[in-house]
Order: sequence, then C-alpha cells, then structure tokens
Amino acid sequence: MKGPEEKKEHIVFQLAPLNEQQIHRFAVEKGVHNPNDFIKAIERADAMIFAQRPQDLLELIQFWKSNGRLGSHAEMLDFNIKIKLAEHDPDRDRQRPLSGDDALWGAERLAAATTLQKKNAIILPDRPIDAGLREVSIEPKEALPDWSSDKIQTLLDRAIFDEAIYGTVRFHHRSVREYLTAKWLKRLLDEGKSRRSIEDLLFANRYGRDVVIPSMRPIAAWVAISDERVRNRLRMVAPEVLIENGDPSALPVEFRKALLIGFTELYASRQYTGTSFDITMIRRLADPQLAPTINDLLERKTLGSDLNIDI
Repeated sequence: MKGPEEKKEHIVFQLAPLNEQQIHRFAVEKGVHNPNDFIKAIERADAMIFAQRPQDLLELIQFWKSNGRLGSHAEMLDFNIKIKLAEHDPDRDRQRPLSGDDALWGAERLAAATTLQKKNAIILPDRPIDAGLREVSIEPKEALPDWSSDKIQTLLDRAIFDEAIYGTVRFHHRSVREYLTAKWLKRLLDEGKSRRSIEDLLFANRYGRDVVIPSMRPIAAWVAISDERVRNRLRMVAPEVLIENGDPSALPVEFRKALLIGFTELYASRQYTGTSFDITMIRRLADPQLAPTINDLLERKTLGSDLNIDI
C-alpha cells in the first residue's frame, strides 16, 4: 500500500515533428499529385515549421491546392495566422463570437506583451496558478484591459496558441509571435504614435554607436519590410539583420542591392564579421537581378574572409 507521501508517476507523450518522408506520404494521401514539387515549395518558403504537425500540414495542403503554389515566407505567416485565429466550429463561433479584426488586434498585443516583457507564457483568465509560473508569465488583462475575461479566453482558445498547460498558454510558434509584435509596432506607427519611442524599442546607443537590441532583431527586420525609415536605419546600422531575419524577399530589389553594398562597405575593413548566413536566408534574399551587384562585389573582394554561409 502506498503511503500518503508517494506520488503517482505520469508519462507525457508528445507527437514528434513530421519528417520529410512522412510529409511526402501525408501529402499523397491527401490528394497532392505532385508531392516532390510541394516539398520543394515548402523549403523555398521556409514553411517547414508549418508542415511538421498534421493540422498545420493540412492547412498548407489547402493553400497549395487552392493556389497551385506556396507564397513567400511572409505570405505563409499571414495565411497561418489568419487560419489559426479563426474558429472553425460553427456552434462555438455562434456561442463565443470574436471578429477576425479583434482576434488579430488581441493577438498582436499579447505578442508584444510577451516579447517586451521577455516572458513566453500567458495566464488563462480566472485560473489559479503557481507563484513561480506567474513570475514568468504575463497577465493578459494588462495587455487587453478593455476585454472581458470571457473574450480573452475565447482568443486564447484559438489554435494560434498551444494547448493549456498548468493554467497558461504560449504562442504556437516563436516566429509567429515575432511577426505579430512587428505588426503591432507598425500599427502604432500608422496611428501616429511617437516614432522615437517605438524605434527606441528596436535600437539603442552603446558607447556612441547605434546598435539593434539583440532580442529585437527579428522584430526590427519584420517592421522594416513595411517601414522605409526603419529599413534604411537598419541598412546603415546592422545590414546583416535584414539578411538573417524576417523575409528579405519582401524587400524591393533595388534596396537589396543597396543592402549588399552596405553590408560589404561596413565590414570590408574588418578581419572578423561574426556573421553566418544559412542557405534559407540566402534563398529568400536571392534574385537574378542581384547578379551584377554580387559579381562586382566579388571582383572587388569586399566580402569578409570569415563570412560563413551554411548550406
């Protein structure tokens, strides 16, 4: 007989991410007639994070069948967010309605709150929670003060958040949280809020030199896509941020040329750049129109000798 101090052991199972072979088989079973092209498109769009779970993969297949293609990384993020913020059960949607605009606005504010407070978890409304977990979680009512607890719960039940654990939820993907944070900052800029205050969240001055705040590099790159002033400031201060993060394919080609030139000029005199690009990011940046610029830079040997590209 077990004593009162003994606790039952619990075994937790988690579905492992689907590998390429499983994705291929799944796609065939769901009626994708050209699975090899489908998988190549996933790689080009850097959409593998949206293909490793069955429900996510079903949504990618839906996009592929409807459009005959996959979009850019930014386009697939937009699609994924829209799908996961929607309620697909008509009965639940009637009982607990939440407009698409409200869902997006609320998700943006929660993304910004978790990012800026450097906390990953979001406390579910009106739930008891361990004190230690509370310290590393945000209270959603603080980010959405005008929302009722029921409305907040409706949002947190959407698929953009993972299943609740110990009274908290998290964003389904970190890249989604970063993207939504950037959308929130751009929304503030469009509303005429203080540009200086907003840019101070992205940039800092260290020993008389402008730098990008390390934790905000991905967010800054996403903001730059739709904000020319942030884009140009990044090009001058830290051009590698625009190559390593966000979706360089969404940047104008002429700007990408200036970005490459700016990067080489900034690091030409340095023996060590400390920069490493993987092939995914290079693929997003690439465009045939960049060939003359790249050839010219290579002829001038202005690329740092330590520059590392992981293929």
